Amino acid sequence: MPRYEGFYPGEQFLDADLPGSQPLIEQFLWEGDHALFIGKEKSGKSIFFLQLVCHLTSAAPLFGTLEIAKPFTVAYCQGEGKLADTQANLRRMRKALDCVPARFAVFYYPALALDTEEGLSHLVKAIEGWQRPDIILSDPLYAFMQGDLIGNQDARRMVAHLRFLSSHFQSTVLTSHHAHRPRRDAKSGAILDEGDDSLFGSFVWKAYPDEVYLFEKPSPKVAEKGRRLSCDTQRMAKSIDLLNLELVDDNALYYQLRLERPGSTAKVLEVFRTSPNGSMTAKELEVQSGYSHRAIWNCLSRLQTEGAITQINPGKKPSLWKIMQSVNTLSQSKNA
Repeated sequence: MPRYEGFYPGEQFLDADLPGSQPLIEQFLWEGDHALFIGKEKSGKSIFFLQLVCHLTSAAPLFGTLEIAKPFTVAYCQGEGKLADTQANLRRMRKALDCVPARFAVFYYPALALDTEEGLSHLVKAIEGWQRPDIILSDPLYAFMQGDLIGNQDARRMVAHLRFLSSHFQSTVLTSHHAHRPRRDAKSGAILDEGDDSLFGSFVWKAYPDEVYLFEKPSPKVAEKGRRLSCDTQRMAKSIDLLNLELVDDNALYYQLRLERPGSTAKVLEVFRTSPNGSMTAKELEVQSGYSHRAIWNCLSRLQTEGAITQINPGKKPSLWKIMQSVNTLSQSKNA
């Protein structure tokens, strides 16, 4: 990621080759950007960040639809929660999603004040002892601050330190942050839909990032494990508008796109068996099954969780999936 700091006379500026930021995740994350990820407590923001670790290190499309340019290195900076829980969640996630452990590291600092010179220096040295990350995930904002989230001066100092991290490592930075408590209409008492204005604290938090993502739990009556991911605040009008997700929380743990017609994994397995060697790309499965691209990826995640298929070329494009021999043999014996 080249730097373009410095003085540009008008003619030189207009003639300079200044390519725009390249996408890391299509419609979601860009080279050199600063993004904020807002959600209420216990909404599953950290699970989403761990899922990003899996997709970014393997280059498998996010939710099967948002393409990732290539495998990236990721520094996951964890400021709250138990390290053992993070490990357990990531192990469950890997039952359904590809992940390359050599491309990520967890920096666990539940009492690190990143808004101080000492805290910033400590984290920089820790990351330098590993390697330069392409993406830094900071989770969550408040846990890395000694200062006040509401105070503009404290917020500006923290923003300056996040910008230093990005510039020093030439990395993209995505930070999770909490929403404030729901506000109600004074007359009706109904909860107000504030969108990403629901972020807690100083106006600086919304002014600073290139994109602000809102991660919400809809009403349990609509979908108990449903989530809404949206982006109303963005500089260049290039991010997603809205994705409806659902949390898969059984043997595996991950978010998938919520579909009206998710597709049958049994039918997808039958399509696999039409291949001479039992291996196919998602596109081939899509064409032969008649299912949508999103439905195919949901089915692939479920089948991988169940141990019915495996990806035989991790980190390569297009992804190539193969039915497990034990599943194929079992089917043949039933049909005999």
